[in-house]
Amino acid sequence: MKTTIYLLIISLLFSCSKSSNIETIVQQNNDEVALRSDLWGFKVNPPNSSPASGILTGRYNIQQHSLSIIINYDSMTPETAHLHKGYFPDNGPIIKELMISDNHQINEIIALSESDANQLMNGGYYIDFHSRSFPEGEIRGQIEKTN
Repeated sequence: MKTTIYLLIISLLFSCSKSSNIETIVQQNNDEVALRSDLWGFKVNPPNSSPASGILTGRYNIQQHSLSIIINYDSMTPETAHLHKGYFPDNGPIIKELMISDNHQINEIIALSESDANQLMNGGYYIDFHSRSFPEGEIRGQIEKTN
């Protein structure tokens, strides 16, 4: 059984183009990857002492190249929230402005290219909330795989 699995993995690796990511190859049998992020002020660059917090739960659909996220946040009144490209602790470019709601929850579906999806799968995306009290960023969290 181990030999069969080993040969299957080797054949998949050799059959893929150079632009493919090994992670993508292994996940081809799964349609979705579960994601999570804990958002806090101490994760912002530069860090702050805000009492606000947030939790992102999400899924990346490999077949549809779509990122579905739900973010619940508390103890803040955000002015803006963004999806950024970048690795912790660096600040990166805004990829999408997220829609703020009155119920302290954000629901979004975002299309990503294959290269953006590979960066997402490797922890290269984060969420950042901005407020009047913390215009440079009140809470931040890197998006990470949970499975």
